[in-house]
Amino acid sequence: MSTLAGLHAEAVAHLATRPVSPCTECGTPMMHAEGHEAGPASKDIFTEVAADGTTYGPAVDLAPLFDPAANWLGMSNPYAYLARLGDLCNEATSAKRCETTWLYERTIREYVALKVRLDTGGYYHTHTPAREMWAYDPDRPPLGLVMPYHCGRPAWLRPPGWYCRECGDLLTDATAELRSI
Repeated sequence: MSTLAGLHAEAVAHLATRPVSPCTECGTPMMHAEGHEAGPASKDIFTEVAADGTTYGPAVDLAPLFDPAANWLGMSNPYAYLARLGDLCNEATSAKRCETTWLYERTIREYVALKVRLDTGGYYHTHTPAREMWAYDPDRPPLGLVMPYHCGRPAWLRPPGWYCRECGDLLTDATAELRSI
């Protein structure tokens, strides 16, 4: 029978060597999963890593704002673009016309939307590899894999070991129930 440490080593080796599909948002080639710290109050997690070693990238819809030839104001970053939009809005309001024009309406809407997005940090995305939807097939034979269980649920694979999804305990050979799936 397998030990929990052996199962963990096999699962981590599989994650580190399996091919992963491109990012769903930007198409960046993804390489594999690596362990990363999730925060001070939680345990480590596996994160998908791109070929260039990053786990995030710029938002695809804001990419033209980084290229002066691709945006109508000729700016080289989203903050310069936002500042120029603000200047245009100020120029239009200082003209003190009775009615606003379609260009002013478009500009002010674009300014507000971009301002909110930049203030909330919404100009980057976390790489997520494209995956096919898993379909449940009740006639499918068991996979034949051995999986640790605790509190009636399958354990959660983390870089340091297997953790219970219910109580959060680090499982050992004595506390885990090994089941074939």
